[in-house]
Amino acid sequence: MQFAELTRLWSLPKRQEYIRKLLDTKTGPTYSLHFQGLLRELFIHRIPVDMPLYRLSNGRTLASQQEYIAKHNKPEDFFTGDPESVEALIAQDQIMKSMVDKAGLLTYFRENEQIEPLILTQDGYVVNGNRRLCAMRMLLDDNPDAYNKFNHIRVVILPACTESDIDVLEAQLQIQPDIKLDYSWVDRAMLLRDRQRIHNWTLAELARVHKLPERDVRKKIDLLSYGDQYLTERGWAREYSRILDKEYAFVELQKGRKNFESEADRDAFTHLTYIQLDQPDQAGKRLYEVIPEIAENFSKIIQAIDEQIAEPFSPMRPENMADSSKDMQKGENDQLALWGTDTLRDEESKQHITNVLSIIAQSEQHSRIRDITQDVLEASKQEKRQHKNADFCLKQVLDAKKSLMSSYEQLNSEAKLQGIETHLATIEDFVRKIRVWIEENTQK
Repeated sequence: MQFAELTRLWSLPKRQEYIRKLLDTKTGPTYSLHFQGLLRELFIHRIPVDMPLYRLSNGRTLASQQEYIAKHNKPEDFFTGDPESVEALIAQDQIMKSMVDKAGLLTYFRENEQIEPLILTQDGYVVNGNRRLCAMRMLLDDNPDAYNKFNHIRVVILPACTESDIDVLEAQLQIQPDIKLDYSWVDRAMLLRDRQRIHNWTLAELARVHKLPERDVRKKIDLLSYGDQYLTERGWAREYSRILDKEYAFVELQKGRKNFESEADRDAFTHLTYIQLDQPDQAGKRLYEVIPEIAENFSKIIQAIDEQIAEPFSPMRPENMADSSKDMQKGENDQLALWGTDTLRDEESKQHITNVLSIIAQSEQHSRIRDITQDVLEASKQEKRQHKNADFCLKQVLDAKKSLMSSYEQLNSEAKLQGIETHLATIEDFVRKIRVWIEENTQK
């Protein structure tokens, strides 16, 4: 059965009538499901594979739906306006066909029978098992004789319920591992944001339904906001496939922003990260390792970008200060008094940020910004290595001092002294050499 053969789709009245008859059947195996606050035993039914309809309000496909709308110029309510929309259902089928193999579902069902039943509403919408249904249909289309076992599939029917009940059930089922594809970080965050909007849930209610700490719910939704901002600024609004593999980079961005007090600093750090996201291969290592280094060397990077790209900035130096009035002369004297203080350095830092934010807004400068950032990070590494080397001699001398002190404290009549004189003579010789080097190389 090709899903695109629209004549095979069951109408809503036909599905409802068929399900009403199924519900009259009170015998056979059951399936345990916690639903609406109760542990229910639902009868398992075998139904034609072309009877159920995909539920378009599917948490696992929210991001892909948004990307489809953006790429195909569809209206905002394309997937939400009419659950019976043939065009939307065909699009949903295309989305899931692109996903089922990632979950290993085609391989699984080539070798196995269907065991876990799909979960349907009384209108015939699939609440849980949309992609499994898609996989079984694909195999049946490919080879009807080999996979005729999927002409009929196992389902259970939910009791009468609301959309909120269904969304709570979806949240409950998503945390249970099975053969189904895990939610991507984008889908999970979008599901949280979408359900909060639809049901007007508070963060606390959302956290309770999804069995997550409230702070984690907030973090996941916040994380998606950076993804949305990045995609929108790059002209890729809702093309979430571009960031599915960048979760850890956005996590480090989220963490790094906490290091900055001013919104301007946070904004500059965020956009320096976005520029790295554009060309991750140029970072020289994984982005989630580079982003903390950007946070650590933020001031140096900002200053380097300003000095190398923007017009040279001389903040209120005496030679650059106006003197056309007494008031301005007084300001000059005030600045002379402040020169070299934290107050003036803060002003300089603010000006650097202002300049760099204007540079970041120019996409043609992004390549240079990446190069400058990498140069600063490499220089920082070299500086750390040099510092480590500079401390090496002192550390070794301190260690030697501790060892000699410990040896002295352990001297007793039973101590083995053979060879000590030779070693002490060697030590004294190196002490002398170190003293000579220090004397010759230390500036008076």
